[in-house]
Amino acid sequence: MKPLSDAFAGFSTGAPKVEMLEGRTGDGSSRLLYAGIGEGKTKKSYWWFTPLDQPEGWFDETGKRLGGTVLADPKPESRISSPFGTRRYYGRSSGGAFHNGIDYEGKVGESILAAADGVINHQGWYFQYGRTVKISHADNFETLYAHMSRFEPSLAPGSRVKKGDVIGYVGSTGRSTGPHLHFSVIVDGQFVDPQPYVSADGGNAVLAGQSLVAFRQWQQDVRTASNGQRSRGRSETWSQNPFSGHN
Repeated sequence: MKPLSDAFAGFSTGAPKVEMLEGRTGDGSSRLLYAGIGEGKTKKSYWWFTPLDQPEGWFDETGKRLGGTVLADPKPESRISSPFGTRRYYGRSSGGAFHNGIDYEGKVGESILAAADGVINHQGWYFQYGRTVKISHADNFETLYAHMSRFEPSLAPGSRVKKGDVIGYVGSTGRSTGPHLHFSVIVDGQFVDPQPYVSADGGNAVLAGQSLVAFRQWQQDVRTASNGQRSRGRSETWSQNPFSGHN
């Protein structure tokens, strides 16, 4: 509820109308799918949605992600020492290699955080990346965290993590010249530049293309299901504003 509480903060119309819709996910657990407050032109609405090529999250009516960025920095306030793309080797006038992620400076033992909610699909040695964690955030979207000194002991493949959870600790394992975090984003099995996903002005915080089409269809599906519930007399009305801090 906290992201929604933040989004609705400052909404002062006395006793606003509040709507909330809940559904069940594939594993049978409950999930809040929609929340709206107010009426008419002042109404604010947010939808929980899983895009085709991004982690799930809250989006407004236009498809803009709540929170501003698709991913959080896996190592906040750390300098990026090497960007995504071709990089030159020090001391050489020609030749180089393609760097399929971004590197964050760090010291051995510093915490590495999950960039978004997801499920760990790999925790172990991973080729030249050394000790590595990979997280699935959507069917076609993964993040990779490499060169760790050690893993968070409470986690294992299959563990569900939340954005900001500690998943491991900075190291220099594998093919590494010193302690740092190598962070990659993998979309449809291909490495892509992580920078637009962690940057507020990167453009990926607003749905477009097929993801926007799917979002519009999802909104319609939720509305249709909600209207069906109301017609059968199974809807509930909130007697108090759930975002005010009271039950």
